[in-house]
Amino acid sequence: SEATIFYYSHLLVSLDRAGCLRLGKGKTNRQYLREVAVRAESWTDLMARCVRLFEDAFFGRLAVERSAFLEIWERRGELDRLRERAT
Repeated sequence: SEATIFYYSHLLVSLDRAGCLRLGKGKTNRQYLREVAVRAESWTDLMARCVRLFEDAFFGRLAVERSAFLEIWERRGELDRLRERAT
């Protein structure tokens, strides 16, 4: 669960730095999803999966299964390519 929270936080910061979304106080995860979808519809599913796992871990205080985290972790290269294309 902690790895999911850290990864999602890192993801948001790096997407903000790349200009793929704009971090803002009071913005929701759904707003971030919409911003990413505008740039690359193909990444929306993966980003949505990250959001769901983050919200389960952070807000729901639920344990994230190792396999669920590894699914998003192993696909991190897809989001890296989004950031690279934006810069």
